[in-house]
Amino acid sequence: MAVDPCAAAPCAGSGRTCTASAGVAVCTCEDGFFSKDGGCERTTACNPNPCQAPLQSVCIEEGASTRCACDPGYVPSSNGGCTTPPMPDCAQQHAEGDAFEPDECPSLAKVIVPGQPPQTRGISPVADEDWLRVSAERGQVLRLAIAGASYPIRIEVFELDAVTPVAADERGLINPIFTFHAPNSQGLLVRLRALRTNEAGPYTVQVDVLGFDDFPNDATAAPRLAVDAVFEGGAQYAGDVDFATITVAQGRAYEVALSLTSINLPAGVARQVTTSGLSARVSVFDASGSVLLAGPQSLSLTYTPAVSGAFFVRVQATNMNALGAYTVRVN
Repeated sequence: MAVDPCAAAPCAGSGRTCTASAGVAVCTCEDGFFSKDGGCERTTACNPNPCQAPLQSVCIEEGASTRCACDPGYVPSSNGGCTTPPMPDCAQQHAEGDAFEPDECPSLAKVIVPGQPPQTRGISPVADEDWLRVSAERGQVLRLAIAGASYPIRIEVFELDAVTPVAADERGLINPIFTFHAPNSQGLLVRLRALRTNEAGPYTVQVDVLGFDDFPNDATAAPRLAVDAVFEGGAQYAGDVDFATITVAQGRAYEVALSLTSINLPAGVARQVTTSGLSARVSVFDASGSVLLAGPQSLSLTYTPAVSGAFFVRVQATNMNALGAYTVRVN
């Protein structure tokens, strides 16, 4: 009697299907899903990412269509692509406008203190830009909120050298709210400009500290977690990636299950992580950084290590600007 190679469900996971071919199980993705890192992810307007031009890989959904924006730290060029921005020219400074002028370049950046009332500023005249300096501790998650504007505003965050990009909001929103984190304790520079250079007008800006990043962004600092435990975290800011490490035993089967949820994070951790619309994926790596398993949200991954040691679990949002909470169970 022939044995069905699909009977043991070797293709378990959201969007995956098993087909027997010459006695061998072949895993493929169902309609509406596509293959990525050994798993299947649901196809959306921005997933897989249609934005593959150099320096222009940020995909933004706009209704039924998409727009490709520049990578953080780059600006639109005259040929429709993206390029390195010119160094801000302090020679263009002017005293007219809001009470914080001149603030047209990094050396003229005016301090904005997190937790203080909003500052009233303005883009005036057209093509003006405002630079802010923000004090922060390493790992803090900050929220910058624009209000009172009548035009879309671009937000760019840099380290104090004004060259190294930290984050950017290219969504083209009027009155955007943007979260980002501090990679060090030296402080940050924020550049605010109208998305379109022919627009100008007043706005208010406020910065708040939401807490600290819950998990590190790289494997080198990943905390060690216990097997048969649940850990909770969140995509707390644009581009957030969380790592944790677990010690495994050779030959034992481990299940890694990701689910999205609303949770109460501990005091001192950024708490603005319950926004709906989060789509996240979990991946499992070995100590060399090789991907062992990967999959979309709410997916259980099963892994049987060939050797004892440590493996790493990574959770990240599939949409860079999506925020939300998750739990990961390893047993």
